[in-house]
Amino acid sequence: MTDNKSGEILIIEDDKDINDLLATALSKAGYRTRQAWSGTEGELLLKLDMEAYALVLLDLMLPGLSGEELLASLRQRMSWMRKSICSWQALMITSQSRLR
Repeated sequence: MTDNKSGEILIIEDDKDINDLLATALSKAGYRTRQAWSGTEGELLLKLDMEAYALVLLDLMLPGLSGEELLASLRQRMSWMRKSICSWQALMITSQSRLR
């Protein structure tokens, strides 16, 4: 992984198989990824460098801090940020239970 993380995709998914599948598929497609396996870990990575990620794939049902709690925290923090400070292209939220 290079020092220039601009444009990385952050995968926050507690299921190791799904997390690894997404990372592998995206890497093969030419994207750089960073993986987190809990909401708490994902929040830490985002706090360290929120601007590093062009896309966040967020599972809602996570151990520790849930995806819903992380999303609420992000919304609160981003409400005072200017778009130029944090210009994510997309935030994708995934949850198997929501599809039923």
